[in-house]
Amino acid sequence: MSDIFVFPSKREGLGLAAIEGLAAGLPVIAARNRGTKEYVTKKTGALCGCLDVKAFMQQMQEWNERVQNNGRQIADEGEKAARKFDIRGCSFRMKRIYEVTMGK
Repeated sequence: MSDIFVFPSKREGLGLAAIEGLAAGLPVIAARNRGTKEYVTKKTGALCGCLDVKAFMQQMQEWNERVQNNGRQIADEGEKAARKFDIRGCSFRMKRIYEVTMGK
């Protein structure tokens, strides 16, 4: 059981583990990298420098308080953000890319 998903990875293409954290309704405190910038927002968590221990600690404390006060709302935002990366959302976007590329 966890209230927050912490993801300090230096490099990620997308970072599926953090998306799974969002899908589970957890806010994500992640290292600022190419992948996490796609789905971690002010409503779903926070981004920190990957080696900035103090920033991670501060964000974990802040988000712990937010979860205690607004846990359901935070979970809803995270689940919504994760849906963009589920199989239905990705399949739809890929289909659209192929249709536009192939001129259909």
